[in-house]
Parts: sequence; C-alpha cells; structure tokens
Amino acid sequence: MFSLLIQANNVNNNWIKIYTTAEIHKAELLKALLIENDILCVIINTQDSLYKSIGEAALYVERDNVIRAKYIMDSNLTKN
Repeated sequence: MFSLLIQANNVNNNWIKIYTTAEIHKAELLKALLIENDILCVIINTQDSLYKSIGEAALYVERDNVIRAKYIMDSNLTKN
C-alpha cells in the first residue's frame, strides 16, 4: 500500500483534486479503490472536527493519473 502525508497548503501542481465530499467515508472508499488499481492518492480533510457540515474531504491524485482515476471511479460508480 502507498502511504503519503501532505498538507493542504503544500499541494503542488502535480496533484489534482478529483473528488470532494462532506462524507469522509465516501472519499476513503474511493481512495481504497484507486490504491487497489495502483493509483497513488491522498485525502485532505478540511472538515471542522466539531461541525462536520463545515469543510470537505478532497481526494487528490497525481496529474499523470487523473484520466485513469476518473475512469475507474466512473466505472465503479455506475455499477451501483
């Protein structure tokens, strides 16, 4: 498994946000799906710890994997 920790203010041009949600579990499921398909990704959670309705969880992938990641996500989301 890949493990990478980056902070929201350190995301450079190589990382692209491909998904956002107010429900962190949805981002975690998509992250697991992408890692299963050998796509390095990270979640940056900017949700307030007290008020979950404030902020979001954003899923980022490397620029080179954006199209492939979106294809995998779309393919799996339409199966449901």
